[in-house]
Amino acid sequence: MASKKDAKVIIMKWSYSRWSKYHDCPSMYEWQYILKNYNFVQTPAMIRGNDIHKKAENYVNGKITGMPKELINFDPEFKALRREFKKGNGFCEPDISTNKNGTRSTRKETDYFVGFADFFHHPDGEIPTVIDYKTGRQYPSHQSQGHAYSTFLLYQHNHFPAIDVEFWYLDDKNPKTNVKDFHFKQNELPKMLALWDKRISTMYNDTKFKKTPYQWCRSCPRNKDNGGDCNG
Repeated sequence: MASKKDAKVIIMKWSYSRWSKYHDCPSMYEWQYILKNYNFVQTPAMIRGNDIHKKAENYVNGKITGMPKELINFDPEFKALRREFKKGNGFCEPDISTNKNGTRSTRKETDYFVGFADFFHHPDGEIPTVIDYKTGRQYPSHQSQGHAYSTFLLYQHNHFPAIDVEFWYLDDKNPKTNVKDFHFKQNELPKMLALWDKRISTMYNDTKFKKTPYQWCRSCPRNKDNGGDCNG
């Protein structure tokens, strides 16, 4: 009989983007994370998105002075974040990685959730807010992303009564549609944790990695047209 010392410990380290790939298509997830055949190539949209995120970070933290034109649809909001950052009421690019026992960790050291947000607003006496900047279209999956962020911030900070999550769609000029917000309460945490445990256990225990056609099949690196082995 193997001793506890010899037993293999499975560390279920994951990020929202990793789970999202599995959710969209287990076969694509297998290609990238299990078979490791995926050569990451940034698309023009990714390059643009990264550039805008960096400009937003540098504007809020004071490294640049003028408002970048890409942020102009949120001019008053970014000016407010800049003031809050200067007061010490907010953090740019906070690492919200979390160990399985609920303690804070780092992206390199965690044994469970790996993640970071664009801005974390935490003024004294108010419900904290996680803000994520988005370029391009709105997707229903963003609610799941907000759910993940909230789950592990609430898990780390049991004194938070709740968490607000806001997605800012920087390309949308309409103030009635360019923000989506969600609210999660501390008393919902047990169910939230159970949901992610179930999702991640399913991902780690999968052995079939079923092909699931979805909207990005044409650009998938596993697609035969892109040098892979999948007919889509």
